Order: sequence, then C-alpha cells, then structure tokens
Amino acid sequence: MAELTIITADDAYKKAKSRKTFLVCAYHDVERFLKFNLEDAISLKDFESRLSKITKGQEIIFYCA
Repeated sequence: MAELTIITADDAYKKAKSRKTFLVCAYHDVERFLKFNLEDAISLKDFESRLSKITKGQEIIFYCA
C-alpha cells in the first residue's frame, strides 16, 4: 500500500497545476463537488471511472472541505 502524506494546500495546488498528479474532490455528492471544486480537480466519480487507466505509483491527492 502507498504511503499517506499530508501536504499543504499550496503544495497541492502546485502539483495539480503541473498535471503530474490527480487532484480529487473526495465527495460522492455532486452538489458538494460543485460547491468545493478546486481548479484542475476532478470529481470522485470521474476518478473512479479512470481507475483502470491509472498507473502504479501515480500520485493522487484527495481533498475535502
């Protein structure tokens, strides 16, 4: 299992902008996703639909407000 690391909001933003990581809003509820959506983030539903294409070692950042 991958290591869990807590990062700052600024670090998450920089990583998301680099497009080398997935920034995932960790809410199943669409209304919450729309309310707390950050720039370049994807919904949990969208992330789940991409699981088969994600490579081992791919960095993923989950956030919730």
